[in-house]
Amino acid sequence: MLKKVVQTALRIGVSSALAVAISALGVTAAVAQDNAHPIPQNYLWLYNFHSGKCVYVVGASTQNGAKLAQGTCKNERQFGFEEKTGFSGSEYFFQESVNLPSSKHHFLCVAVPNLRNNSTLIQEPCNYRKVPSKERFVFHIGPQVKGHTWWVIESVASSLCVDIAKGSKANGAAVQQGQCARVPNHSSWFEFVKPGSHLPCPCTNNSALAGAIRRSGAA
Repeated sequence: MLKKVVQTALRIGVSSALAVAISALGVTAAVAQDNAHPIPQNYLWLYNFHSGKCVYVVGASTQNGAKLAQGTCKNERQFGFEEKTGFSGSEYFFQESVNLPSSKHHFLCVAVPNLRNNSTLIQEPCNYRKVPSKERFVFHIGPQVKGHTWWVIESVASSLCVDIAKGSKANGAAVQQGQCARVPNHSSWFEFVKPGSHLPCPCTNNSALAGAIRRSGAA
């Protein structure tokens, strides 16, 4: 199952590996500055390997329970995420920037709504004092493709992994949780990147995918 696709990240090494992967990217194109609500500093895009699109909060909603989807990557606040750790080297939660700045709302975090397969991820108020399992995610190291390390993100609460509904490449496709197994379209591979970055993916070339799977130990 999952271990055949990805190598579980070492507890002591994931934070450093994420930092290296992010800092190595750099920004290859200027980010538009005329947006009324640009992504704040230190927040990142969560980029999907298969679709070449980014995760965002639907409708730029600041409400508890608002759902997550994928769309063309934009320098807009609903596309901003910041990973935070504090449990172990491989467990994270994601603070969102959609509600900033605001004195009316708590910080919002990504969460799974329940333990069911195919349920869409949501946002809810962050609980910093005692982060609930539904807001906690484990990073598993996936393959390296064209110099980029891709990650499979597993929910601590459900033991299901973050995925794009039906492996879709369409804008508006739901960001959901699904079985942690090899996904034919590799829609469960993600990477945090700086807003404005241009990745050499989606990597839909068959030879590139085959090489990535071999290097991950799944073949």
